[in-house]
Amino acid sequence: SGWDDVCAVSPEGGEPRRLSRRPLQIVGLDWLPDGRHLVAAGGEGGPPQLWRLDAADGHWDRGPYGPELVIRPQAAARASGLVAESLELERDLFRVALEPAVLSLGAAAAGTRAGAPGPSPEFLTALNSTRSDGDVACSPSGARLAFVSRRGGDAQVYVGEADGARPPVPVTALERAQIWNLQWSPDERRLLFSAQREGQVGFYALDLETRQLSEPLPGAPLLSWPRLSRNGEWVYASVVADGRWEFVRIRAADGRRERILDSAARCLFDSPDADTVWCAPLLGA
Repeated sequence: SGWDDVCAVSPEGGEPRRLSRRPLQIVGLDWLPDGRHLVAAGGEGGPPQLWRLDAADGHWDRGPYGPELVIRPQAAARASGLVAESLELERDLFRVALEPAVLSLGAAAAGTRAGAPGPSPEFLTALNSTRSDGDVACSPSGARLAFVSRRGGDAQVYVGEADGARPPVPVTALERAQIWNLQWSPDERRLLFSAQREGQVGFYALDLETRQLSEPLPGAPLLSWPRLSRNGEWVYASVVADGRWEFVRIRAADGRRERILDSAARCLFDSPDADTVWCAPLLGA
């Protein structure tokens, strides 16, 4: 039909359960901290906007909270807010503060449930600049944001406070690099990201206290979509070994590699103890 369904599946496996059939083309999706609602960037045949989905009854809410052309909404795991990217004028970041007791996106807007409580959340432009800002990552606490910007010339990683109280600062000093795939460590002391430097792609760890950048994780340059485990001890990725793709996990401390699958895959998420991983096949594997 050309539209996207939102489905949920139990972590133990089983058949997916369809949550909603609203005709949207979805370009970003994330759970809100209450565990009942999801936030999505999607369009009804037009520019994508922010929506909230009630996973219990399949109802969508939409409100005046942010510009159009929204992509990659991301909710902080332990805070009542979310951040997303807008392509309306240039690639910028904006923040939506949610009422913890209400979690109502645009309750007074047309198309929302009648009598929905509470005011619309405040729309705030966060970490704006005259250059493109993107690839944003919320810290686990929701207190800080990391993103990639060229506001100083070359692409660098910037870190700022989520409430915009102080201007963001660059935490890298790379030359002619491409940077993407930003991830926070669970303790928020490190930032991990993929970067292409001098033609080589690697996955790096940056100590935010010392500003020391690690050597690239073993497996570069053929390291596809690495993802840090929830306990911060492993990195999941697809690598080429002996001419064939494998899905592996690499211990962050010493680079020891363990094969998980004999084909390429992308990690979606893992269990807190890193004993179970959910992944999606890549490259037609």
